[in-house]
Amino acid sequence: MKFSDIIFANDLDELKEMLEVGKKLGFKRFCQIFDFKKFNEKIEEEVKEIGKELEIDLCIGVEVKTFNQIETIRRKRKNFEFVIVRGGNVSLNRKALDTKEIDLIYNLPTKANSGFNHIMAKIARKNDVLIGINFRNLLEKNENERIKFIKALKLNLKLAKKYKAKIVVFSGAKNKFELKDPKILISFLVMNGFDLKEAKKCISKNLNEKIEENRKRLSEKWIMPGVRVIK
Repeated sequence: MKFSDIIFANDLDELKEMLEVGKKLGFKRFCQIFDFKKFNEKIEEEVKEIGKELEIDLCIGVEVKTFNQIETIRRKRKNFEFVIVRGGNVSLNRKALDTKEIDLIYNLPTKANSGFNHIMAKIARKNDVLIGINFRNLLEKNENERIKFIKALKLNLKLAKKYKAKIVVFSGAKNKFELKDPKILISFLVMNGFDLKEAKKCISKNLNEKIEENRKRLSEKWIMPGVRVIK
């Protein structure tokens, strides 16, 4: 099984170290995320070289945080391999889920009035927007906050499962010390109501299928789903 992770390395030296450690943990693919404002072609080329050097499948993505950035992505989607949204208020969450050009949304509020409900879960499924769970968010909380966070998170996971929105759990690591063994991420999901097969999909198949589909779309031969230019 091809386990994959989403990471936020602080710099390229850190990225190298993380990839080396990640390979030992059993990950076969990483998606390195950059801030949308700071991303450029130079960074993209440097990251690609790191992937080649370490012989690991490395996806390059950007994180958007505002309405205007989402609109820019809609116009220039073919410039990016992977696009995620850091969730915020209800309006931003809805905008992200309504936008087919967005690949994943995470940091959905874990409160009863968060706005993530059965309607939004259905929209996520319809537009194939992945529901992301950043494991680092959990670890950064104190014990009392963590208990409340997990309790509320279960509600979001339950909704996503019920309406068949795809879920991705990732370490969200910024350095090599924050990386997590795939077994830890799988166990977290099993403890929160997933069977083993479902849990494994959340750190492999769900993310991998999205990345592979995006790569097809970036190809000059791609026209639309199921249609390519053949020479």
